Amino acid sequence: EMAVLGQGADQRDMRDEDDNSLIQRGIAPDREPEDVEKALDRIDRAKTSAERDAIYLQLAIKTAQKGDLRARDFTEKIDDSELRKEARPYVDMTLAMSAVEKKDTEKALTLAGKGELTHIQRVWLLTQVAKTLPPADREKALEIITEAAVEAQRIDVSDPDRPRSLVAVANAFLATDRGRAWETMLEVAKASNSAEGFNGEDGGLEIRLQTKSISALRGSTVDDFNLPGVFRTLSQENATQAIELARSFDGEAPRATALISIARTLLSEKTK
Repeated sequence: EMAVLGQGADQRDMRDEDDNSLIQRGIAPDREPEDVEKALDRIDRAKTSAERDAIYLQLAIKTAQKGDLRARDFTEKIDDSELRKEARPYVDMTLAMSAVEKKDTEKALTLAGKGELTHIQRVWLLTQVAKTLPPADREKALEIITEAAVEAQRIDVSDPDRPRSLVAVANAFLATDRGRAWETMLEVAKASNSAEGFNGEDGGLEIRLQTKSISALRGSTVDDFNLPGVFRTLSQENATQAIELARSFDGEAPRATALISIARTLLSEKTK
């Protein structure tokens, strides 16, 4: 579920209300496992291509929620090219969320490489994987975070998702290479100054599936995209440098967010 995207998540989930919809029934989370086999049995009895597509979409979403990579195969069996195109990103990101929740590193990396994900979704997936690796796998973690950094740089310079993604990269570096975390935050400030609309505290992810039969939307805030956490950690290491970094943000909102986080951290340290 989207809860894996961040603590204190603001979760939204909208679904088609038509009780007769095969797709709507397929999304329901409380179905028994054998429903997949029953749905497969219905394929041969389907009278139209549209009915078959509805069943395949049902299967794709249902199995994706369980983290079953067969979901991608079911998606590819959808005849309607437009429906298939719309379903792929939703199914792949649902699989990615499941992989992160289950800490299935191999599956997550497979989806990062082959999944139809946006740049920021891929950055989130890679950084989450890196953060779950044990200290013994530090070199592998650094390699994955570096890949995430490259992905973040592919986002347009005017897009607020660019600094958000770079913040996620910096957060991932905190546990593996503190020096590179500081360096990445300099890139965050630069990206922030080029991206109007970045305030450093409203980062999140959203996946949407809109078809004739269903309207599905899931979203959550993602703490790793936001400034408070990383500035809290950096200010504990070097408050003066953190303040200087915060002041390099031209935008009033991200600068204030960073400085408030630093101030709260220092105040908390004094009261201990």
